[in-house]
Amino acid sequence: MALGLLADLEQRQGRFAAALELALESASLAGEVGFKWWQVHYLYFACEMCLELGRPGEAEERGREGLGLADEIGNRQMIVYLLALLSAAAAAQGDSERAGHLWGGVEREEERGPVGQWEGEREQYWSRVDPDDPKKFELGRASGRRLSAAETIEFALSID
Repeated sequence: MALGLLADLEQRQGRFAAALELALESASLAGEVGFKWWQVHYLYFACEMCLELGRPGEAEERGREGLGLADEIGNRQMIVYLLALLSAAAAAQGDSERAGHLWGGVEREEERGPVGQWEGEREQYWSRVDPDDPKKFELGRASGRRLSAAETIEFALSID
């Protein structure tokens, strides 16, 4: 837990590479002792730091790992946040349709009911999604809105 808190401090100081390293170490140790909630949180944090560092491929790796664990423990809030980050990562890699599909999954989850603090932070996450092809993004978005939560997670965990 101390490593996670140090990661938070590094991030607040704008030292994203150091924050990423500490977050990954914290997540790894949490996994070793079976503290999956903490592991998910710091994989999410690592995903976010990878995006800050302009490493969307690595962000996608960390995000998928965290999403699989969040699904396993039923952490709906982290599922939504991770889907949003994975949408941003897909857009940053030029995959507008995938980005839209993932964001559509976020919107479908929003329709199910409140997601904790998500409502106050949604616009911050939406601003990170910058697709190259808005038409493909909208096609993916419409498709993603029609999937169940399980189908969206399965799609997000798939590797094209």
